[in-house]
Amino acid sequence: MPNSRLAQSRNVILTGPPRSGTTLTCHLLNKVPNLVALHEPVQLHEMVGLADDQIVAYLDGWFVETRHGIEQTGSAPSKVENGKVPDNPFGGLDAEGKQRIQRVSRGMLNIGRPLTDNFLLAIKHPAAFTSLLPLLVRHWSCFAVIRNPLGIAMSWNSLEQLDMGRGRLPMAESFDAGFKAALDGMPIVHDRQLHILDWCFERYRTCLSPERIIRYESIIESGGTALGVIDPAAAALCEPLSSKNANSLYNPDIVSDLAVRMIARGGAWEAFYSAKDIAVTAAQIVSEAS
Repeated sequence: MPNSRLAQSRNVILTGPPRSGTTLTCHLLNKVPNLVALHEPVQLHEMVGLADDQIVAYLDGWFVETRHGIEQTGSAPSKVENGKVPDNPFGGLDAEGKQRIQRVSRGMLNIGRPLTDNFLLAIKHPAAFTSLLPLLVRHWSCFAVIRNPLGIAMSWNSLEQLDMGRGRLPMAESFDAGFKAALDGMPIVHDRQLHILDWCFERYRTCLSPERIIRYESIIESGGTALGVIDPAAAALCEPLSSKNANSLYNPDIVSDLAVRMIARGGAWEAFYSAKDIAVTAAQIVSEAS
């Protein structure tokens, strides 16, 4: 019979600003022995309106039930593409050249490899878990993946059909009324996007110790070994990775406006990324488009 207390200690919460590299992180972690990483598997709407202790109880129960399901069926709920978590939930443009194609849908992750009773189970929800982070860190091992804020904002603006492309994070807002009210008072999309970034980075800066904040850029440069802080076995990863901070899908016509706004405004991201980092990324995006 598995040691349930030991198993529960092997549950991990992953978060980060949307489009910071959390899906790539799950994709890479699923290559690590005795580890399962799930892409947005929880029915979050069921937690909206619950008290803190009820949220903790809900997630505790979810972990127990999901571990049991994995042991019984070798699968688990997740957003997937062909039964696997891909490195990116979005692909290139559709046939009309207007919207990026969403690659994932809710389904079951086919694990397809042996696990011990105390396998590490990681789950990621960027917006909701960022909002709930002050609560979650008191009960679980939590990590955040961060990325150059201009790279994140440009990715959001390449996904105008989604809430973040419009400067909203509805699930995060449902757990933080003050955050929602602040966004409601900002009529300009880019102002809302910068507020979201500031709010996210401030959460990580104040709630997590530095070693639990993982840079997307470090993941790319290390071939995934930077994820060894989550599980030491991840230090053996050696994947060919390339940065998407300068992506040909990003609109060069808005990069200057966003970069200037970001540098002039400042924000909690400055604890991790300098104005020079932002300016360099802006130049790379313009160069990629030319």
